[in-house]
Amino acid sequence: MKSKLTWMLMPLLALVMSFSFAQEKTISGTVTDQSGEPLPGVNVIVAGTVTGTQTDFDGNYTIMASTGQTLRYTYLGQKTVERTVGASNTIDVQMEEDAEALEEVVVTALGIQRETRTLGYGTDIVKGEELVKARETNIVNSLQGKVTGVQITNTGGNLGGSSKIIIRGVSSLSGRNNPLWVVDGVLINDSQTPGNGSRISGTRDFANGASVINPDDVESINVLKGAAATALYGSRAAGGAIIVTTKRGASGEGGGAQVTVNSTTRFETLFRTPDYQQEYAMGTNGQYDAGSVGFDWGPKIVGQTVNNLPVTGERGPLTAVPNNGIDDFFQTGITRINNFAVADANQRFDYRLSLTSTNQTGILPGSSLDRITIGLNAGVKHNEKLESRFSVQYTTTQSRGTGATGANDPNIISYSSFSSTLDQRLFRPWIDESGNQINLITGNNGVQTNNPFWIRNENANDRDDDRIFGNFQVTFKPWEKFSLTARVGADLQDDRRLIENSKGTVGRLFGDFISDNIRRNELTSDVIATYDTDLGEDFSFNILGGMQYNSRIFERQQIQGVDLLIPELFSPANAAQTIPVRDFAESRLFGIYGSAELRYKSWATLTLTARNDYSSTLPEDNNSYFYPSASLAFVFTDALGIDSDFLTFGKIRASWAQVGNDTNPYLLNFNFNPVTTATGQYSLNLNFPFNGALAYSASNTIPAENLLPEEQTSYEFGLDLKLFNGRLGIDMAYFNNKNENQILNIPIPESTGFAFRTQNVGRVDQEGFEIAIDATPVVAGDFSWNTALNFSRVESEVISLTEGLDRVVIASAFNSVQVVAVPGEEFQLYAFPHLRDEETGRPIIDPNTGRRQAGEATTLGSVLPDWTAGWVNSFAYKGWSLYATADVKWGGVIKSSTVEALQTGGLVQETLLNREGTFIDTEGVIVTRDGDGNIIDRRDNDVPLLNAQDFWTSLNDNSVAEPYVYDASYVKLREAGLSYTFPSSMLGDGFIKGLSVGIEGRNLLLIYSEVPHIDPEATLFGSGADGFGVERASIPSTRSAGFNVKLTF
Repeated sequence: MKSKLTWMLMPLLALVMSFSFAQEKTISGTVTDQSGEPLPGVNVIVAGTVTGTQTDFDGNYTIMASTGQTLRYTYLGQKTVERTVGASNTIDVQMEEDAEALEEVVVTALGIQRETRTLGYGTDIVKGEELVKARETNIVNSLQGKVTGVQITNTGGNLGGSSKIIIRGVSSLSGRNNPLWVVDGVLINDSQTPGNGSRISGTRDFANGASVINPDDVESINVLKGAAATALYGSRAAGGAIIVTTKRGASGEGGGAQVTVNSTTRFETLFRTPDYQQEYAMGTNGQYDAGSVGFDWGPKIVGQTVNNLPVTGERGPLTAVPNNGIDDFFQTGITRINNFAVADANQRFDYRLSLTSTNQTGILPGSSLDRITIGLNAGVKHNEKLESRFSVQYTTTQSRGTGATGANDPNIISYSSFSSTLDQRLFRPWIDESGNQINLITGNNGVQTNNPFWIRNENANDRDDDRIFGNFQVTFKPWEKFSLTARVGADLQDDRRLIENSKGTVGRLFGDFISDNIRRNELTSDVIATYDTDLGEDFSFNILGGMQYNSRIFERQQIQGVDLLIPELFSPANAAQTIPVRDFAESRLFGIYGSAELRYKSWATLTLTARNDYSSTLPEDNNSYFYPSASLAFVFTDALGIDSDFLTFGKIRASWAQVGNDTNPYLLNFNFNPVTTATGQYSLNLNFPFNGALAYSASNTIPAENLLPEEQTSYEFGLDLKLFNGRLGIDMAYFNNKNENQILNIPIPESTGFAFRTQNVGRVDQEGFEIAIDATPVVAGDFSWNTALNFSRVESEVISLTEGLDRVVIASAFNSVQVVAVPGEEFQLYAFPHLRDEETGRPIIDPNTGRRQAGEATTLGSVLPDWTAGWVNSFAYKGWSLYATADVKWGGVIKSSTVEALQTGGLVQETLLNREGTFIDTEGVIVTRDGDGNIIDRRDNDVPLLNAQDFWTSLNDNSVAEPYVYDASYVKLREAGLSYTFPSSMLGDGFIKGLSVGIEGRNLLLIYSEVPHIDPEATLFGSGADGFGVERASIPSTRSAGFNVKLTF
């Protein structure tokens, strides 16, 4: 593959080198301000191209350009200047101050455009070009390392897998921590519906809703982080909001339509692989067993002859397979993303039409993803009083072969599914002409294990998803300074899944299937009126009022068929028993909102907002809840008349806000539902009807009588500075959130006949500090270096629960491992440790066996990071551009069941210690107790275990998890790339107006981690769960590298 890639890139590189010597002349000059002082950091670009440079500290610049081309000079606070290149090689420019140029405009709540200097809360802007430097199929991952206070977790290497985003820590115990996504002013669904099954019994991680947003169509993303920033969105945005603005039409150079083509091809390989041991064979206690997959405690491999080699059963020499054969199982994935867009605009209309094709083959055999996205954004200015705009995105996604994760499912294949003497090439072919599974694994006891290629190719995990979302809005301006906007938006999703177990699968011998049809519909409408006026010379006033209606419907119809008669016919008519399931949920929200903004001399802005929501999920007496906000922005450099090249701009901001949060539908009712399945952990399910009898289940939860909405009170203080004429920007923020009236199902004594009661309990506080630095440290001729650094420290502490309750389970995993909320702590990992000597902290050894003993279940550390950071760098020299992004997550813990399986199975290097000799656990201590249980003596452990296998396999006895709990900190090189943009003089007057080529990569390097063998980002929980800090049998993550070509016509 490397050889092919080299030959593909060589012609491109040769073309770049030959064009680099094309004829251009050097233009140089000096740029000064209105008073004649030199201006450093002025952007100088050749109009219609991306060729550019910046002036140095003395205002000097040098750039290559051709006669007749136009140079454009831009600088913060100065009017843009254009000069045409003539016969002279020197162009000096004097710029004029432009106060309006300082008024950077961003899109905030409800699609309202506001100047950044007037905002009294923190936001982070990510430009669209930052999202496509190394394009992701899930737009959430494109934000990694680029936004302060944001934690992003992806679930592994599954194509079309989900990614979870948390803004400023967790605020809710009830699972409502995900932010609201808004595209062009309309709310869209970011929910995830996991594949069939639970994480205990095996599941498939399908995408979160926002993953289908096309990065090629995005103009910018604004991350609203505080309650004051999101208050106008109501309860849906209690966890923050992500505002996506899509690209609008623009004319090409010289007028007329502009066509762009953006093509990327990348190759995916395993990001991190275990350090497998290659010295000992499959088996137990030193005895060889051809069926002992993932359990390599057999004899030392010395080329000895065995009578039954794995898979074939033939007699032959026992040899180690390099890297346990994972290179022969996992394949090189390929990602191809191609975007075509055409856009145009004039004074009356604009449009942009986009078509994107995404085609992937994954590292798992039989896995693929194909997606087509069509986007349209069009606007018309009918006259001076009436404007309208329409935007829509349609996406159709077809994914095949999604990998199963978790446990207790025969379809799960993880790093612990390989062995030192098991050659994966022997599994091909996996099926005979009659459709039967062949080349299975057979152990010494005759027990068979599935052929992994049969699992990957015959047991389908297919998903077909159609999604369309968009909006139409009309703005009417009957008189000056007043406008009325009506907007309606819809998000419609049709998600169809088929999960198959072919007949003949060990563990599912008779075959079964699940056909799962899911529909999510969301409708949002807004009516907004605004009025803007001046109150004398110094004051200006803006008032806004509006109302919103939002409806969400979830429908699910599922049919499970078991015991198939004819193989490969997954039809209800071919199943001995069919189990139908239907689910329906609807929630509605109506809100009335308003805001008032008072500005004084453009340097002081006071903003007040209020919203009242009416929720269908709360009791009639409590379904109306009101929340206000207030924010203040004070530009002290203007107020104090500071005019300095050192301190260019300074703003202090402060905000206070309250926001509510409702709950899921139907929690107010005592529900009585038909039952189709009584689940058994090891696939021993009991299906209904059973012997002709139906089954029903009553809710085990007592509904709340007077349920109140959750309430968040937020404070934020910030400082925004721009130094050295904008060359250095610093944005700092401190925030404190108090989240009360948490809606939870609280455990109650089962003697009541119930297990839980729904009620308002508990409080969670968030306190944190953020800083973002944006700088241009170096400008020297044609060379410039831009860097952006962000840091965020957030503590999400559970302040209280309810009387008599010491912890609440947030998420459950395996073997009594839980994520829990404990008063006085962040979310904690709760599990069994080893019993330890209080004085020395060493594990206490059983003197009879030499094994460690289990202690009482306790908290083993926070599953949330102490802090996160990102560092983005870009270097430019003439047409060359080099960029890189690194991100850090520091602190927190993770429990890895994959590492547990690797070690207890003797698969990795650390298990080689004392394989042949006496094994004594030297970390342990033996204690002697008196009759009252008090320790009266202790000594170093001197009791041997049976062997090394006895040591490693006993570490998790009695569900002990402590040995596999690690510091979850990591540092990663997230993305990097190198590109070259051809100057327009090389392209001439032909139809190609712009061309750039480059190489790019994502998830390139793990710089630091204490978690062995796996990617420390791996997680068991998808974006739809609030679990953190647990991993089990996750699909291995990937590293990708490839090339990109961009064309403009």
